[in-house]
Amino acid sequence: MLPTVVSTSITSSIIPTVLKATTTRSFSSCVSALTKKTDGNTYKTFAEYRFQASQVGPLAGKPFKLLTHDTNGVLMENNTLEISDLLQNDCLVSNLDAKTKKTYKTIKDRIYSILKDVDFILAVANLLSDYPLIANERCGSWYIPNHLLYDTCYFKSTDSHINEWDFSLRRLNLHLLDIIKQKHGIIIIDSTRSTKKKVFPDSLSKTIPIWCAVLNYIRFSDKNNINKQINENYLFLPKSISKFEYDNIYRLIPKFTESLLSLDIISSERLIQILGKRLLKPIFIFHDISLDQIEDCFSDNIYPIYLVCASKIPNGGDCTRFYNYIPGAADDHELWCPSSKFSSKIFWDNIDKLKDQKLSENDLIKLINFLSNGDDNNIVMNYDVNINELGKSIDNKIIDTNISTQINKINENIIVGKISFNSDIEYGHLNNYLKNNFKCYNLVIILTENIINIKNNNAGTTKNENKRFPYYLIDEDKTKLLILPLSSSNKAHSKKLRYYFPIVFDKLKIISIKTKEKVLILDEDGKDLGIAFGLICLIKYFSPDDIHRLRGEEIEVNKDLVKKYLAQIIGIVHKANPRRATLLSINYYFMSK
Repeated sequence: MLPTVVSTSITSSIIPTVLKATTTRSFSSCVSALTKKTDGNTYKTFAEYRFQASQVGPLAGKPFKLLTHDTNGVLMENNTLEISDLLQNDCLVSNLDAKTKKTYKTIKDRIYSILKDVDFILAVANLLSDYPLIANERCGSWYIPNHLLYDTCYFKSTDSHINEWDFSLRRLNLHLLDIIKQKHGIIIIDSTRSTKKKVFPDSLSKTIPIWCAVLNYIRFSDKNNINKQINENYLFLPKSISKFEYDNIYRLIPKFTESLLSLDIISSERLIQILGKRLLKPIFIFHDISLDQIEDCFSDNIYPIYLVCASKIPNGGDCTRFYNYIPGAADDHELWCPSSKFSSKIFWDNIDKLKDQKLSENDLIKLINFLSNGDDNNIVMNYDVNINELGKSIDNKIIDTNISTQINKINENIIVGKISFNSDIEYGHLNNYLKNNFKCYNLVIILTENIINIKNNNAGTTKNENKRFPYYLIDEDKTKLLILPLSSSNKAHSKKLRYYFPIVFDKLKIISIKTKEKVLILDEDGKDLGIAFGLICLIKYFSPDDIHRLRGEEIEVNKDLVKKYLAQIIGIVHKANPRRATLLSINYYFMSK
């Protein structure tokens, strides 16, 4: 029996065959099998190949063999195609059988699923209009339109998986406390991809409640002994959490509290100053709750922390003729989005274009790539002029269509931030940009791989000849520029830091903070590698008890001290979140000597 034939062609003379599937192998193993097997019945369908690719990320550029028949069913020679040809062929989608359509996830499915969930979020926000919407990074920001997004936080589900409960000292989110005080509560948005009984992601059901419990414990403790009047009422979990989990988490709260207090960045007195006598009480909201049941819970005893899951457990009525509903459709967007530059901000800035029902899957891919390149957008740059307040982005703005920066002041000498480029930038353009906007710094360190033609600017330029760990030091004016080809998007570069730290701090010796020099450190996301260099500067030169005071004597650096310095940075740059590998490189630099 011949395999079914799709009524369209990828090339003018070939009609690809939809081949039957007999197993659920990974996409890569299926590609491998397709190059070796000859029996069509052992292969995945083209639709299933495309589905698998949509699950594991962009695979364009990897050729594979395609077994085809002509219109008369005659086996033709194998033809080599690019995976991109397969992924971008809309006719294949229209020929999927009903079963495959249930699992196949198109970009259009995701866009309309997000919008459906946003309707629920907006309904909740309308009922609780006095409270700001906070997105739990990274998924939550896709469910809040830009004009309604008040701020973001970062609570990870992995911090509260069963038997792995933890309180992260790298994701303290203490910036939320001032918002809670000012607004009398907050609404935190996240979603889950679960299609079973799990109505909340672990970030909402456990990680944030643990965070609230630890702060409640500190607030209502007396010399670390919990007030008997509060008893167990400082830990609030949804009913879906078992007694086994509740009991185990409850027993861990004193330990988590001790870890946080050891950083010396929060105290019972400080929490009383911010929160008064009120508890932080999580309130759980999801699709199955009637909107009539949602009420304002602010009182003399409670600051409500509304935890809203945007997605719902799908049912048979969630599929329409336009799209199939996907729970948690925005999650891990780098795996399904055709452009790594596409973000929730771009999504909401251009939602009217993206939700056009006339757009095919191919059209959406092209549109997303177009929007991601910034062809439609002016980019705003924030820069440092007369900074009077610590920990806040600078208000002064300059328009530059190619470069965008946003910075935060750690102390008078160390400033960290984010630099973004629409595309590769000529060194000459960057140099002019820096001279115009960053004259007040003695040293600017930029971590990026996007600067080109540095070698053509020989005046004052020192190039490292080590091909494995290159760098460029430009000393043309009062401001020195050090360019390191490191990218926060490349995990391997976190390990490379252990080789660059000695180059920057020991060999070059270009940082003289003790003479009041100012250092600006910029990387591509403002969260990881640049934070690492700022952290090294703090540890080498400033007191752990007061990062604004220069330290005279040398101190022994250990992991706990690194955590203490990092916590103070996070208190200022609340999105700072260096990878574990980055922190390991910092520990290696100080503790391997």
